[in-house]
Amino acid sequence: MLRKYLREDRHIFQMLFDGVIIGFISGGFSILYRYLISMMNHYRELFYSSKEISTTVFLVVSLIVVIFILDGLLKWAPLSGGSGIPQIHGEVMGVFKMEAFPTFVSKIIGGSLGNFAGFSLGREGPSIQIGGALAKFLAKILKRDNDHTKFMITAGASAGLAAAFNAPIAGTVFAMEEIHKSFSRFVWIPCIIASVIANYLSFQILGHNMAFSFSVTQNLPMRLISLAFVIGLLTGVVGVIFNRGIVRAQSFYQGISLPRWIKLGALIALTFFVGKFFYSLTGGGHDLLENFAFHQQPI
Repeated sequence: MLRKYLREDRHIFQMLFDGVIIGFISGGFSILYRYLISMMNHYRELFYSSKEISTTVFLVVSLIVVIFILDGLLKWAPLSGGSGIPQIHGEVMGVFKMEAFPTFVSKIIGGSLGNFAGFSLGREGPSIQIGGALAKFLAKILKRDNDHTKFMITAGASAGLAAAFNAPIAGTVFAMEEIHKSFSRFVWIPCIIASVIANYLSFQILGHNMAFSFSVTQNLPMRLISLAFVIGLLTGVVGVIFNRGIVRAQSFYQGISLPRWIKLGALIALTFFVGKFFYSLTGGGHDLLENFAFHQQPI
């Protein structure tokens, strides 16, 4: 019995150590990704808003280059495509065997270029996959066993989300509930440590802004409280339609028997059209949502 407790204590101390390392490394690279997409959003706005022919030509040539870079990255790291959350969940469940280092590199480069092009890519999914992939890479270096590696991947996902939104509690709860689906102490201890450290790094490097940088100055009057029920109902219906649309669109896309670079080219051409005529619809939507708090939008 004593030997069992000593073994568990040793395992917990090991998880404490791993949580610290994951917080710094997974959190740090998630912060890097957050910075890169903010820069890409800035440059995308400059290029798409320009009326000069030379700038538009440069943008078109750049997007053509992006097509072939993305195609090459997806050949190198196939699991780096998509949101990133299903891939990490599948890795923990044993469905996928992700190549950690190629996936992490591809996600940072591909996600940044996808944001530049105007794809609907936000912080959440990519940051979770970057954090989880780096945690798996660290587990391999530290020679952790299979179960321990899964705990570390979950902690990495938690750190990634915490760094993306400056929300350590949300990162921890999301990782345990959605990724690992377990509330064991071997999961939440490294998750909370990694999330707090990642959040601290984010505060120190990018500032103390919250996930959405606007404040609420007025309360909703009680006579309008019924609107909350209407909003909840409508967003629930729209959410179901949107998610089913994504699943069907993915099936349709995968069923098209054309080389991937051609399909990517068609998507980027569509995104270019949207960016030129309906710029506010490009990107992950984070800035658009913040603007809703201060300005009326034409959409």
